[in-house]
Amino acid sequence: MKLRLLLVVFAVLSCARAHSSYRPRDPELQREPLYFYPAHGGQKPRAGVFFLGNDLGFWGPHQKLAQRLAEDGYAVVGFDIKAFLERYPDSAQLRDSILVHDVPLLMKRSLHELGADSRPVVLAGHSFGADLALWTEANARLPGVVGILALGPTKRDHPTVTIRDEKLQVSAGHVGQPDLQLTADSQTWLRFLRKEANLVWALLRRKIRIHGSPKLLLAFGRCFPS
Repeated sequence: MKLRLLLVVFAVLSCARAHSSYRPRDPELQREPLYFYPAHGGQKPRAGVFFLGNDLGFWGPHQKLAQRLAEDGYAVVGFDIKAFLERYPDSAQLRDSILVHDVPLLMKRSLHELGADSRPVVLAGHSFGADLALWTEANARLPGVVGILALGPTKRDHPTVTIRDEKLQVSAGHVGQPDLQLTADSQTWLRFLRKEANLVWALLRRKIRIHGSPKLLLAFGRCFPS
């Protein structure tokens, strides 16, 4: 089965500094601008979420979303990508190299800290972080990643998701002719992926808008664990 999905997710986030009380056991991770949110109650995570902040840092609204996901059973690592990249010279070539080589290793190590390295992974980002999440997945082909959550990406080119042989691939921009085009409210989209939102209700309320067959959207939803 092959499915191309054009995906846009919108969110409105305000700005306030975020804090996390979890202190990683790995001393290398303690030196990184990371925030850890273990799955609630010490349970086995439903999935791991690696969440890139925006060009202002990893802020209070990012923290609230991370805490909400942790309460729902996801292991979340927040990443202050702004603070991380400020360590290096302002070079697009160097930044691209870091995103391809260093960030995937950091993601794997930090999710291992929360016991989620063997679970399905969602790469998330807001604004500038959403752009970097999409670019990184498109160029680094991160192992274990089952989806991208792009909250308010700044780029006009939206991602194209291709599903083939039960594998998911995300490409930057428009690739080919999509079988399904989707625009979704971010909270409704997360509830749909968690099997908590009724698709018919979301379509009627225009919380999710599609051009294509709803059966393809249901097939896409089955790529995410319940």
